[in-house]
Amino acid sequence: MYLDFTIRTSTHSIRLLLQITYSDLIIAETVICRFVYQLFVSQYKLMIFAVSAAAISPFVASQTDIPLSVIFSGILCALLWAQEIFIIQLKYRTENIEFTRRFRERYRGLESIILGFMPHIISLLIIGYIMIEIGGLPSINGWFVLIFSFLILVRILDPLLGCISTNEPISWTSMGGYIVVFSFATSSAIDPSKLEFYPFPFLLMESILLVIITFTILNLRMAYYQKYCFGEEKTLENQLKLVLIPILLLSIHQILTIVDSIDLSLILNR
Repeated sequence: MYLDFTIRTSTHSIRLLLQITYSDLIIAETVICRFVYQLFVSQYKLMIFAVSAAAISPFVASQTDIPLSVIFSGILCALLWAQEIFIIQLKYRTENIEFTRRFRERYRGLESIILGFMPHIISLLIIGYIMIEIGGLPSINGWFVLIFSFLILVRILDPLLGCISTNEPISWTSMGGYIVVFSFATSSAIDPSKLEFYPFPFLLMESILLVIITFTILNLRMAYYQKYCFGEEKTLENQLKLVLIPILLLSIHQILTIVDSIDLSLILNR
């Protein structure tokens, strides 16, 4: 009697297990991933950490022998990859799987492989061009900056794959605007000597500038991922509102540096 009950119970359990489909496993895995995401990290927590890390990087560089370029590029690289792992891959796991399926349905075979690696190819070409321009091998710190820059560019260019995978015609304007904003943000940080004309401590202004650039890059990347990769229409406008203020501040900084570099008396006294 006991043996018969055990056999029937085991058979019933096996039948229940067999009724679990692949989609059920995906749903369960997604729920677990979202729980882990909510427990350990979120976009809001990531932004708080990002702003804090960018803010202290000039002070860390001033107290160590490590150049600010190495520290900031390393921090930005770590932040972008953390955003990719914990938010893009973990929180939006289901949406990311759907985006990958949509991409592979639109582009097949060799075309899919080439386009999938296009962010890596473009990043490698940019790094190669920089190495040609410097006319020799970089220093150890230079190698760190180049490696970090390559990994940063790969993650920055990733959302553009979503722009070419939508059911709508490819939005070249959106792709161009994305590249322009990142180029503008990068150019704002290349020459920190332009901060000397502000009537505030140099390290403080440097810290504020790096915070603005970090905030802009992470939020704009997330906005394009949500809009073009995950199809969340309403989030793009909300994210862009957050990005417009930092871009405005960067624009004011660029205008002030241009005005400072121009001899206005020579122009106006003619």
